Amino acid sequence: PNAADWKARTQVLTRVSPTGEPVDAVIMRGGQAYLATIAQVLLQDVLIGEVVLATPLDDAYAGALAVEAQTGIAILIGGRVVAGSIDPVLRQAVESTGMPTSGKVTLGDQEFVVRRLFGVDAASVYALSSVSEAMRVATTNLATALVAIGFGALLLAAIASWWLASSLASPIHDLTRTLADMASKRDFDRPLPSSGVSLELDALAETFDTLRVAVTIAEAESEATYLGVIGALAAALDARDPYTSGHSDRVATLSVALGRQMQLPESDINTLRLGALLHDIGKIGVSDTVLRKPGTLTPDEFEQIKHHPLLGARILKPLRFLSDHLAIVELHHEQPDGRGYPHGLKSDQIPLLASIVRVADAFDAITTARAYRPARSTTEAMAELWSHAGTGFDPRVVQAMAAVPEAILTHPPVTREEASAAAAAAISGALVPFRARAAAGAQARESVG
Repeated sequence: PNAADWKARTQVLTRVSPTGEPVDAVIMRGGQAYLATIAQVLLQDVLIGEVVLATPLDDAYAGALAVEAQTGIAILIGGRVVAGSIDPVLRQAVESTGMPTSGKVTLGDQEFVVRRLFGVDAASVYALSSVSEAMRVATTNLATALVAIGFGALLLAAIASWWLASSLASPIHDLTRTLADMASKRDFDRPLPSSGVSLELDALAETFDTLRVAVTIAEAESEATYLGVIGALAAALDARDPYTSGHSDRVATLSVALGRQMQLPESDINTLRLGALLHDIGKIGVSDTVLRKPGTLTPDEFEQIKHHPLLGARILKPLRFLSDHLAIVELHHEQPDGRGYPHGLKSDQIPLLASIVRVADAFDAITTARAYRPARSTTEAMAELWSHAGTGFDPRVVQAMAAVPEAILTHPPVTREEASAAAAAAISGALVPFRARAAAGAQARESVG
C-alpha cells in the first residue's frame, strides 16, 4: 500500500548495530514516518545488504494499537502528534501539554491517565484513558446491572406471588404487602408477623426474617469496611506532608466542639465528625509537588488544589450511606460572599455543617506551621477569623469558636506516627455506629435462629 514511498533503486539511510543485531529506528519516506526494524544480511560474514521491515506510523497503525490496548493512542514525533486514535481537539491539547512518562494530566476539560508505551528515536507512542469517561462507563454498566437485577427480582416476585396467592390467598397477600412496605421504606428492623394459619407460610416468613437479618448485617459490615478503607486513605493523605500530619483529626475534633457549642443534635454531630475526617480525601488526586510546595502556588497549581472538593465528593458518592457527608466534603471551601469554590455559593446556600468544617479547617491551617511560615497563635487566628466573618466565614460559627475552651484550640506538635495513630483512632471511633448496627443484626440473627 505504501510502495510509492519506497521506489526501487533509491537509497535508504539506515542505522545498524555494530554487533549485527537488528535495531529499531524511525525513517522518514515521502513525508511519512515509518517505524522500522533493520536487520543485516550476511554471506560468510560479509555484509551484502539490509532488510528493512517498516510500518507506517499513521492512524491505521494507531487504531490497531488502540484496539489491542483498549484505550486511546497518540503517536508523537518531536512533540507533534503525527497519528492517533483520538479526535483533533484532543490532539491539539496533547501537543500543547508536556506529556509525562506516566501519570495524570488535564487535557481540555477532562482528566486523563497517560502512559508512554514505547519510544524509538524522536517518536513516542502514548496510551491515554479518560478518567471521566471511565467513570461514566462504569456508572452505566452498574446501572444496567442494577436494572437487570431489579427486573429479575420483580419477575420472580410476580411469579411467586401468583402461585402463592392461588393457594394461600389472603395470608400470602398480607405477607407480600408487608414485604413490599418494608422494601419501599427500607425498614428491615422489624420482624415479619406470623400468619397463624399455615405452617408452610410461617416457615417462609421465618426464612425471610433470617434473610432480612443477614442483609442488615452484611450492609452494616460493608459500610464499616468501606469507611475503614476511606479513613485509612485520609490518614495516609495527612501523613504525606509532615506539616499537615494530624490535620484531619484536629479539624474533626474542633468541628465536633463547634457543633456541641452550637447545640446541634447528636445525629448532626456524628455526621460532622466523619465529614470532617474525610473533608480533604479529594487531595489524594493532587500531586505531591503541589501539596508539599514550600512557596506560593502558581494560578495553575491553585486550580489543581481547587479541584479536590469535587474529586472527594466523586470518590464518596457511590457509597450511599455517606450521602449526608457529601455536602461537607464538596462545600467546605464555599464562602458567604460567594467567592469560594467549587460552586461560588453564598450565605444560606451553604449547609451549616460545611461552614463549621470551613472555620475549623482555616483555624487549624493558621495555627499549624508550614514550610513557608511559622505557626500563629490562637489569638492571631481568632483575629483573622473575625476580620473575615460574614465574607469568608459564617459569623455564627466564628461566634461559637470564640466560646470553645482554649484546651481544645491548642494542640502540641506530633510526629507523623503519632498523627497516623490519632487518625486511625478517630476513624475507629467514627465506625462505632456502623459496628453497632452489625452487632445488633448479629444478635437479631441469633434470636431468629
